[in-house]
Amino acid sequence: MFIDDFYKAKRLLACIGDINDSFLEEVELGITSNVTKRKYLVQFGSVAAAASIGIAVTYWFVRNKRSAKSA
Repeated sequence: MFIDDFYKAKRLLACIGDINDSFLEEVELGITSNVTKRKYLVQFGSVAAAASIGIAVTYWFVRNKRSAKSA
């Protein structure tokens, strides 16, 4: 029984060792492309948030000036 388990483990490690490096390279490329996409989305989201806040503040100032002139 112990010999069978040892043989199975040895065979499994041999199979794992036969994994081609191209599989690992594909995974690395996938990870780096996801990181660059996230960086782009974070930058775009920051610009969009700043623009939204700028528009809201501008609208608030314009609305307050109009209400001050009408009173």
